[in-house]
Amino acid sequence: MLEKFLPYSTQSIDDSDILSVTQALKSSHLTQGAQVKKFEDSIASFVGVGKAIAFNSATSALYAAFRGVKDMVYNADFVRNLIKDSKDCLDSKILRLMDAPNFASARKKKKISIITTPISFVATTNMMLENDITPIFVDIEMNGNINTAKIESALQDDTLAICSVDYAGNSVDVVALRKLCEKHNLLFISDSSHAFGATFQGEKVGSFADVSIFSFHAVKPIATCEGGALVTNSNFFATLAGLVCSHGVVKKSLFNYDCITLGFNFRMNEISAALGLSQMKRLQSFITQREKIAQFYNEYFKGNPFFFTPDSIKTQDSIKVSRNETSHSVMLSKSETSNLNKSQNLDSKNPNNIESNRQDSKEFIESKKPDSKEFIESNFQKTQSTRHLYPLLLDPKYVCSKEQIANDLNAQNVGVQVHYKPIYNFSAYQKFNYPLLRNAEDFYHAELSIPCHQNMDLNLAKQTADIILKTFEKLKY
Repeated sequence: MLEKFLPYSTQSIDDSDILSVTQALKSSHLTQGAQVKKFEDSIASFVGVGKAIAFNSATSALYAAFRGVKDMVYNADFVRNLIKDSKDCLDSKILRLMDAPNFASARKKKKISIITTPISFVATTNMMLENDITPIFVDIEMNGNINTAKIESALQDDTLAICSVDYAGNSVDVVALRKLCEKHNLLFISDSSHAFGATFQGEKVGSFADVSIFSFHAVKPIATCEGGALVTNSNFFATLAGLVCSHGVVKKSLFNYDCITLGFNFRMNEISAALGLSQMKRLQSFITQREKIAQFYNEYFKGNPFFFTPDSIKTQDSIKVSRNETSHSVMLSKSETSNLNKSQNLDSKNPNNIESNRQDSKEFIESKKPDSKEFIESNFQKTQSTRHLYPLLLDPKYVCSKEQIANDLNAQNVGVQVHYKPIYNFSAYQKFNYPLLRNAEDFYHAELSIPCHQNMDLNLAKQTADIILKTFEKLKY
């Protein structure tokens, strides 16, 4: 049992953060001051985009993004007026899309749909519904991200965008998604709430999509307590986001202002922005430490008979399912299981492998010290996850015991969580009569997120891993 409760993820606050927050508290402005603008500029520069708008949450930022899609259909003159002098390529694309057949169809039918994944926090699609947009759910791959190969067959004549989610901080295949969007006249919106600081082929996540959303919730890569941002290269989406964020008001001078569209108070405050600016200085060190913990788990858990680690199954592998009224089980095909065991050169049914892996991992800890430059460089590739989550997928025979396993681990101060229940299973979505999606269902029943964050060192990771393995060993199968 761990001495203190270890959450699956948490913030890291140091003296520099406290000093930044204290200075913000002592300033003349607690809201609508200089810190928010500095934070926005810092985000835009870091990601490599032209514009960033800070919000009080990623949920609010998502609302603004989908509001933009809605306005392109029902408020076209307003959109054209906002970008009439823009020379941005993305704004030219927006003007072109508004005349595309799918946008015309949506306008005529008064119905908009957007392709997305069911494995996400419900805010992703709640904000679609809030904008009278119907989500179309497409099944996932084994890494939790949307299966790009299944998108094309799900498109409808009123589908106007793809909204991907970078599950656990792992980038989706942005190249494939951009090609689909170009081919079918779609906007590319990325809910990258898990992925601030992640990269794809050497470029920052957030620089690929037409609009991207980040979260700065306390468990995310950096924390502003609560907070989020919308980033884009579009004058339209940036201007609209600013309007939605602050009451829809345009202010030219003290007594000359106008409300030109409906907006809200979604603003980030100065204190949160100051904390965000301070946290950004340590973002890469946070991600580096998360990666160290994840790589340790990968090695330590290799060949265990209880669960699969995120890196042990290729994204193209599919999940086979068998189900009855009282139980759920996730089944890999024989060939997939065989290939997985072969690739690890281990017999997963041999309990001696657990002890062998522990010994290997003892050597791993000793040889890979926390400050090892070789360790960092050898494990960082051009496509880099933030490791926001470290999700385990339970072996089929343990799926029925997942709740017991979770309760046992929490009782031993190992905080675990489930990410996520398929969105279409929530009560608020039953009226849409969505079909069940096989991989999404099986992923949910098998998934368990374990602690993996920057406040852990390798010794704590080993203690955590030992507790996890012993908890599974106690189950008799």
